[in-house]
Amino acid sequence: MRHTRRIAAALVLTATAAFTAVGCGTEGGDQGGTGAGDDQQKVEPKDPTPPASEAGTPFEERAEAIEENWPDVAPTGSTGLEELQPVPAAEAAEDGAALTVTVGHGACDADWGVHVAESEDLVVLGGWREAGDAEACTEQLLTDEVTVELDERLGDRAVVDAATGESLVNPTLTK
Repeated sequence: MRHTRRIAAALVLTATAAFTAVGCGTEGGDQGGTGAGDDQQKVEPKDPTPPASEAGTPFEERAEAIEENWPDVAPTGSTGLEELQPVPAAEAAEDGAALTVTVGHGACDADWGVHVAESEDLVVLGGWREAGDAEACTEQLLTDEVTVELDERLGDRAVVDAATGESLVNPTLTK
């Protein structure tokens, strides 16, 4: 069952990148990344924190639904949260005060990062991206790591991907 969920999460991430990477980016910008065989310098997000938003955003609503239904959470599927990017991995810092989160984005995206919602029992993560303005772009998925500071130390809280509803189980998260 766990293997099937990981494959599903990987497929969602791949499909999301294929649909979102076309026609995005900054015109004439350096297109570095971490793709296979990519010798260019890694492109860093401008600011890994999501743009300021009002309460009741799709991410915040999804995080609340996850908290209410945990651990019986279904993937977003076709629920209108297409802008919510899957988060394939997260690792806790030694002291548990921060998470290093892997996020996917298109080669031409202007910016990307991760939404974070914390509760007593959970830390919910959801990737976000800001499309660029290039007229044409390759269909390429890049993954980069973003460090997010937690309001409270991770402790025993589960870390959950908002898009898939899956726990991001990683031995480093159980420290």
